Amino acid sequence: MKIRVNEFLFSVAYYPWILFWMFTSTYLKDTLHPYGLLNIWEYLGVLCIILKFGLQKTINAKSLLLVPITILVAFFVSKDNGNASFVFYSFLLIVAASDLEFDRIVKWTMILQILSMSITVLLSLVNIIPNELFVSSAGGFLRNRYGLGYIFPTFAPNFFFSIVIEYIYFRFSKIKWIEYLFIAGLNIFFYQMTGTRVTFILVFAMLLLEYFFRNRLKLIVNSVPYSYISMAALTYLLTELYNPGNSLFSKLNLILSQRLRFAQQGLQTWGISLFGTSIQWNSEAASYNYVDFSYINILISYGLIVFIIVIAGYTITGTLCKRENNIALAMVLWIWAIRASVDPQLFLLWFNPFLLLIGRGLFSKRKVENDFNSLYVQRQDSIGR
Repeated sequence: MKIRVNEFLFSVAYYPWILFWMFTSTYLKDTLHPYGLLNIWEYLGVLCIILKFGLQKTINAKSLLLVPITILVAFFVSKDNGNASFVFYSFLLIVAASDLEFDRIVKWTMILQILSMSITVLLSLVNIIPNELFVSSAGGFLRNRYGLGYIFPTFAPNFFFSIVIEYIYFRFSKIKWIEYLFIAGLNIFFYQMTGTRVTFILVFAMLLLEYFFRNRLKLIVNSVPYSYISMAALTYLLTELYNPGNSLFSKLNLILSQRLRFAQQGLQTWGISLFGTSIQWNSEAASYNYVDFSYINILISYGLIVFIIVIAGYTITGTLCKRENNIALAMVLWIWAIRASVDPQLFLLWFNPFLLLIGRGLFSKRKVENDFNSLYVQRQDSIGR
């Protein structure tokens, strides 16, 4: 397999970086020291990305205008903001990936997710690293939740959900019963061990959607350009209107494990600024303040400008997806739009490689259309078989 220089430079900057991030949420971090590796690797990665830009033969006018502005915004967001330190580097990767083969990046990201999660979970099950027990009362009842080698019980099922999304993207309309059963079995295992309800429900919902409606997803394709705007608006509206004295809101907050309450507290405490706010998140039960909703988290932590860039990028991507009638990608974009309304992984590349698509939408429109058309033809051929 021939690898071009620009792909090699991106690979050096991207794959080790996301792998190090995958291990930051595990108890292997005490052995592997991924944060130290990240600090070193980002210097090498920036150099590789600069070299990749330098080797680019042509630059379109839109990129010439938007790329420097985006990178400058990302720099100010990351500057002196501990929670957004990776935003600058993430945007460098988003820009650098805009002219590369997207499917290959997703495939290798998925492989690294499977590898890191398998190592972590297996080592925890044989007691090489801690499989910590958490007792949670969120949702109105006590739950025993195991971390499976991660520092919090939600990490393993959330990596699993990302893997399922990517797997269905590649296998759309071709999944066999044995694959459904295997995914369902793993989903039940992660739910039994970690008690993470949202991912458990969303994985099964995605499997049912893919199986029963794979050839009847016209509404999803037609509405995908508005998915992120509508879900972001709904999430913000519910957060602002949340009233613990209202029985409906109280019940919804209970179902969402207090997410509405903490999101509203976040907006009231830190507000929204152009370049975000450096926040000391606390996950201890007595002083918990983390905002799980991706849309609200991005608004608070990274600021309004990054929020607009992300939503605009996904909206343009959705528009191109609709134009090419790409059913598989439309379903994935909708799933991520919904997931972002309850969980915080939308802007984390080690969970969500589809974030790279915003660069294609914003900086390389022509390439996006070509790629999407190619993907659409492949999907249609598979459905025809």
